[in-house]
Parts: sequence; structure tokens; C-alpha cells
Amino acid sequence: MEHIRKLNQMIGFGACGTVYLGLDEQTGRLVAIKEIPYCDISTAAGHDNVEEVDEERRAAQDAAAAHILREIRVMQCCRHPCLVAYYGVRRSKVGVQLLMEYVGGGSMERLLLLRKKLPEGVVRLYTRDVLEGLAYLHEVAHVCHRDIKPGNILLTPEGRCKLVDFGVAKPFSGETVEDKDDSVKQRFMMTVVGTPWYMAPEVIMGGQVDEDDCENMFGRYDPIRGVSYRGSSSGPPLNTTSSSSQPQRVVGSVGYTISSDIWSMGVTVYELISGKKPFGNSMRNPAAALFSVLQSAKYPPQLPENCDASQQLKSFLKLCFVYDKDLRPSAKELLSHPWITSVGTTSVESPRVTTVHTDDSAPIAKMLDVVDLPTIIRPLMSERDRRQSQSSTPQKNRSIN
Repeated sequence: MEHIRKLNQMIGFGACGTVYLGLDEQTGRLVAIKEIPYCDISTAAGHDNVEEVDEERRAAQDAAAAHILREIRVMQCCRHPCLVAYYGVRRSKVGVQLLMEYVGGGSMERLLLLRKKLPEGVVRLYTRDVLEGLAYLHEVAHVCHRDIKPGNILLTPEGRCKLVDFGVAKPFSGETVEDKDDSVKQRFMMTVVGTPWYMAPEVIMGGQVDEDDCENMFGRYDPIRGVSYRGSSSGPPLNTTSSSSQPQRVVGSVGYTISSDIWSMGVTVYELISGKKPFGNSMRNPAAALFSVLQSAKYPPQLPENCDASQQLKSFLKLCFVYDKDLRPSAKELLSHPWITSVGTTSVESPRVTTVHTDDSAPIAKMLDVVDLPTIIRPLMSERDRRQSQSSTPQKNRSIN
């Protein structure tokens, strides 16, 4: 792995680390390097017992190591065209580095910042890719992503989507667990993790705070303690005593399952098509977003009136926002929804990494400049060409007859 060099270019940050651009000097291809620092938080403040400080530091380091190992194991076992490919892992001066496929089209979040909102046809194609990735994670790898959002969906230069950032992903057991008690413990997750605006209601109400998960999340919010990662209070309390605003718990069983990813997928689709988040559009008030999610049992999210959306899309979103997680459809089932099947039958290409040469005529800075218009247009052009070819065939037959 020594032939892969980290470049002085940060391209993003994830749940547990920072992502840099790298270069494979043997092949000339770009790679992504996620650097995860070891936990080195000083706990000496307020302690007189040195042994107690060392014990807390060791516990924090063990927790950080557990997170790193979990992400590595998840990426090692997951191989799918709609997931970012894993190349390997190595040590660094500050921690460990995960070597991954570099996806050169940027994130969906960046595309939203540039375009505000996307055409329904494009959103439909992107949604199918994400659902295919989720169906693989849930049905084959038995992994819950737990942080589906535009920032964790990357675009290839050809306009296809790949899921990224498995920093808070959670492996779970499938239906093969014989003991029912173990099955419940391993299939249901209890930790409150994710990004507030995209959290499913059962994650907020049915989960419990895991100290290790909360302390290792970048830019996250602890809904139980009501404070952000940076330690500042914000927003109204979730457990209000007002009878008019007290949320009703209609979630089925305690904890949450892979269906929480479907809710987050619905939030993402809503945002892509409308340019707004369905549960609190202000990024400064995560508690208000969480409260809005809990109220969605009474007030399901509706697309803005000025949003020109088809009835099939509205039906798709309605299924994603089913409040009871036990009634929410799976990713595999949603792939059969009429809104998705109308995309066509174009195949998904195998993952590939952009190849470059390190000469003066092709500086790295220029390679990072992504033209977003082709990223949007290419899927539509391929779909339009497919429809034209289908419609042209009957016309030729009529002329022959």
C-alpha cells in the first residue's frame, strides 16, 4: 500500500474521519483515503487519580478502535456497483487510513447546492441506484447504513450513484438466528445515531444513546441530552409537557431496524425533488427537526404546492414515510414500485476509478473541477434515447406494412 500517496487535498469528511485525495503511483489512478484518528482525548481535567485517567483514556481508545474495526469489516464484506469499493487499510501517524474508490462526480449534497433541486426523471434514476445499494446491504450483507442523506451519496462522472460512509453502519443478524431472544437483540438496533433531519421516528423514540457512538460522530446531535456534538444547547426540549404538542408513539416494537434507512431515503428524495427538507429546513435547529419528525404521525410531510411531482412519486414518498416501521416497505419492495420501474432496464456499470497521469499538463486541481451539467443530463439522455429507439421501431414497421 506504500505506492498510494496521500495528496494535500481534503475532499470531504464522514462520521468518524476526514477523506483526502490519494494517488496510486503504480497505476496513476486517483483513490480516496479516509483517515480516522486514534482517540487521544485528554481526560485529566478534574481528575486527581492518574490511574482513573489512564483507565478512561484506554476505554476511549478501545471504543475508537471498535468503530474503526466495524467500518473496515462492513466495507470488506460489501461489494456492489452502487457502493463505494474498498481497497485496503493501513496505519498512519495519526491513526488508520481506509483506501477506497474515488468517485469523481462529487456528492448529491454539492449538486443540490448548485442546482437547488433536480428534475423528477433524474431523481428517479438516482433513487433506483440508491435502492439497489440498500437492497444489497439489507438483504445480502445484513447491514443497516444508518446515515442515508445527500452528503453520503456520490455521483460518478457518468451520472450513477454510489453509497459511501459506513462509519455508523451496523451489521445485524438475518432471519437465520434460531434463538428468538438473540434474534431480537441482533436484528433490532437501539443506538441513536444519524443526522437529525434524516432520522426515522423510531430511531429517535425507540433508541438509546450509546456514549461511544455519540462521542465519535462529526456534526451530529444528541437528541436525548439536547446538545450538539460541540456541546452547545439548541432548540426546544423533545419531551415537552404541552398536551397539544406531545408526540404520540405509534411505532411498533422497541428499537429500530433496516426500515429506518427507507425513511431516510424518503427524506433524501423529498429534498432532491423540492430543494427543501421535509422536517425543518433550518440547519441551526436540529431539535426542531427531530420534533417535527415525531409529529409526522399526525402531519405527514407533503410536497410543496409549487413542486411539479407525479402521482407515482407522491405514492413512493408516502410509502417511505409510513410511520410504523413494521409496515414500511423494504428497499427490495420499493424497487418494484411503478415510479422506479418506469426508469427502464439499463444495466449498472461496474465500479471504476478515474485514471490520470501525473504530468504537468494534467494538474490535480483541474481534475477536481467537476462539470455538474453532464452529471444531470447524461442519465436523461440515455433514457430519452431508449424511449426514442422503442418508439421508432413501430413506426418503421408501419411504413413497411
